[in-house]
Amino acid sequence: MKNKESATGTSEAHAAAVIKACALLEASASAPDLTSLAKGVHMSASNFHRVFRSLTGLTPKAYAAALRSKRVRKELAAGASVTDALYAAADEALDAVLAYAAEQSEQREEDARCVTSSRRRWPISTSMTMSRSSPAITSTPALS
Repeated sequence: MKNKESATGTSEAHAAAVIKACALLEASASAPDLTSLAKGVHMSASNFHRVFRSLTGLTPKAYAAALRSKRVRKELAAGASVTDALYAAADEALDAVLAYAAEQSEQREEDARCVTSSRRRWPISTSMTMSRSSPAITSTPALS
């Protein structure tokens, strides 16, 4: 009997955490990341994701996307133009895309610096010389 009571208590705690997370998602202008959402309800990110999905049928990210879609439909119903409705809902998505693009650009620059520095240390080119006594081509490393 004790295990059944503790399981019920846990289920109620999980339901309360999901309700709080849904309220956080609805109140925020941009969708918070999974880690900050989980911290907001005092759970680990992986456990929160599992519990949220089991109780709502959606992942937190999908729930946030559904909220954004609902906002677009609401703007359209209020008479806003399609463009205005999309821009209003996409501001947060645009910020996320721009942040991702900046991160990828920085990573490409870092990769380019690593490749450039490794080429300086390890020359790939060789000079080709022909020996007069033998028609075979011999290869010697280039000196930098």
